[in-house]
Amino acid sequence: MMEENNKETKTEQENGSRRMTSAERQALYADRAASRSRSRLRRKRRKRTVIIIAAVLLLAAAAAGIAGVARLYKTKIIPGRKYDEAVALAAEEKYFEAADILISISDYSDAKELADGYLILGAKKVSGLDDPLILTSAEAPWFSVTPEGELSFNKDVYRGDGNVRIPAVFDRVPVTAIAERFFFYADYLLSVEIPMTVKKIGDRAFLSCTSLTSVTIPDSVTQIGGNVFSGCTALSEVNFGTGLKSIGDRAFKKCESLTSIVFPEGLESIGPYAFNGCVGLTAVSLPASLQELANFAFTGCEAIAEVTYAGTRAELEQLCSGSDGEIILNADKIITSEN
Repeated sequence: MMEENNKETKTEQENGSRRMTSAERQALYADRAASRSRSRLRRKRRKRTVIIIAAVLLLAAAAAGIAGVARLYKTKIIPGRKYDEAVALAAEEKYFEAADILISISDYSDAKELADGYLILGAKKVSGLDDPLILTSAEAPWFSVTPEGELSFNKDVYRGDGNVRIPAVFDRVPVTAIAERFFFYADYLLSVEIPMTVKKIGDRAFLSCTSLTSVTIPDSVTQIGGNVFSGCTALSEVNFGTGLKSIGDRAFKKCESLTSIVFPEGLESIGPYAFNGCVGLTAVSLPASLQELANFAFTGCEAIAEVTYAGTRAELEQLCSGSDGEIILNADKIITSEN
């Protein structure tokens, strides 16, 4: 029997196999478990990588789609809506608002051309002219305008011949007012054309423009500020518009070449010293609407020989009750509604 066992042991040894110990089996199991764990971890990592790659691809596709939609919305949908909005405003004759919208989408369809057309229509509407002047900073850098429409002038930049036409629209803004000191001491100014868009002429706007010979105030102007034409010694003709309500103090002081003045019906007040020193003034026509003729309005105008007044003599005397009213009342010829 021992001989047989020895043979089996010898055979096992010869075959390279033997019975493993308990510790060896545990180590083997642990190694197999670790191998399975590493295998599972690798599968999880591969799966996670696949998921991440797929997610990135999906996000990239979604981003591209969103970008495409956004580009379509920005270049087509929004401009299209704005275009329609502008056309609707133009139908309501809100031409400048429509033009501003179209200029903001100037690359869309015919927006730029349509905006130019609306600007012309708007200028015609506000100016009452068939050929209103429309300028930009590039064309006339000596002008500038506020958002409210007050136009300023830079005489140091101006290179014209002295005959100035004020635009009805400048940089897409309707010109509604002439700023203070606009042509202040511009002795080269020969003539000026003021558009119907202007409602107010600021103080000292044409002070001492000694070469200016005539001026027409459009019907749109309601107020002439103080000293506006003071010292314009060559000014011999002034045509007032029908919308004028007030003339400020010293507005035409020392306009020595003025010979006659016809004030429009609707004028309500003439400020102090408004025509002080107009030594050549011989004829004055006052409207019945005049409510205030301030003291010293015609001081130094002793040459006045003819006065026309749309009201009665008593009303004229009341109007001229100021300290220099006698200059009017002592005219050689006074024509009232009574004669």
